[in-house]
Amino acid sequence: MIFSERSTGCQAVLQPGQTVPSSICPPVLGTTASSGNSAGSSGYDGGYNSVSASLPSIQDFYNLTVRPPARLSNGNVSLLFPLTIPAVITSVFGWRIHPIAGESRFHSGTDIGAPQGTPVLAAFSGKVQIADLMGGYGLAVVLRHDSDTEETLYGHMSEIFVKPGDTVKQGDVIGRVGSTGYSTGPHLHFEFHKLTPQGWVVLDPGQALQYSLAQMLEGVKPGQDTKSLFASISWKSFTKALEMAKAKQKIQSTATVAPTTPKLETRSQLLGQPRTGL
Repeated sequence: MIFSERSTGCQAVLQPGQTVPSSICPPVLGTTASSGNSAGSSGYDGGYNSVSASLPSIQDFYNLTVRPPARLSNGNVSLLFPLTIPAVITSVFGWRIHPIAGESRFHSGTDIGAPQGTPVLAAFSGKVQIADLMGGYGLAVVLRHDSDTEETLYGHMSEIFVKPGDTVKQGDVIGRVGSTGYSTGPHLHFEFHKLTPQGWVVLDPGQALQYSLAQMLEGVKPGQDTKSLFASISWKSFTKALEMAKAKQKIQSTATVAPTTPKLETRSQLLGQPRTGL
């Protein structure tokens, strides 16, 4: 039997009776900030098979179209909604029944459904750590923020406009929505990572995304043509966000995502199990 780690692309062949190892990839994946890497070194480095000889080159996805202009930021005070249009959250952070595998798996991010080609925005200002094909994440970008203590990940894109080492501002367009990797259709898989004394952890960005969506909706001017703005979007899906905007609910927000209950697995532990980047 062949087993594959979706986040890394690593594979292992097991004989009948053998147990599945905690991590299919080489031990380098187990490296965390607390085991030798400095805080400035990403746990992703060397931790996935970016491209194989049978797959397209990253250049096949770079700058295919004219890069859209940046959107107005909020001064990097709080998370900016990572798409240029309001969009439906189709799968939340946490345990779920995997839509392809049909089994219970931990979903380490939030999925936002949007039409193919929708511009993807940098949620915060930062530096591009990774811009590559990342196994199950497909074409993905990882941005490093806040003195190398936080990261955001954007997965399944169809095109990217940035390269590792680039500096981006909040609201810059870094790519376009797609369905590359292990995906059921066009959407953005969004993750937030934070460096802790225990290593990198994934946090639930759901509340911050809802707040940023409400801020976007609140900014729609009376009489503005919303036909294209809300194309392919179900109004029913925005009930919560609209209520938040109407009540002007204030959610304590800084340049970090405030989780409900942090998932305290270290990055090495997370990479040691299948990732559900859908």
